[in-house]
Amino acid sequence: MLEEVGRPYPAHATGSEPLEYGQVMNLQLSVPDIETVHSRVIAAGLPLLVPMGIRRYQTHVGPISVRQFVVADPDGFIVRPQQDLPQG
Repeated sequence: MLEEVGRPYPAHATGSEPLEYGQVMNLQLSVPDIETVHSRVIAAGLPLLVPMGIRRYQTHVGPISVRQFVVADPDGFIVRPQQDLPQG
């Protein structure tokens, strides 16, 4: 997935200061129950880089909607759990 962002994620949240956008791995994970994953992340005390919300993306097969949030793991890698939403 390619995504245009206006600024890098804050260094204090990822634990490292990326020199360029290309030095940050952004891992997208499709999950069946986003609420459970979100609750576990919050319970673990990990700071969210992007709060839970609905995003719409244009794909090669058309637009999709997902419910997602973004968090950094303890090593500073960016993880984006997301759940597909019904289209329509």
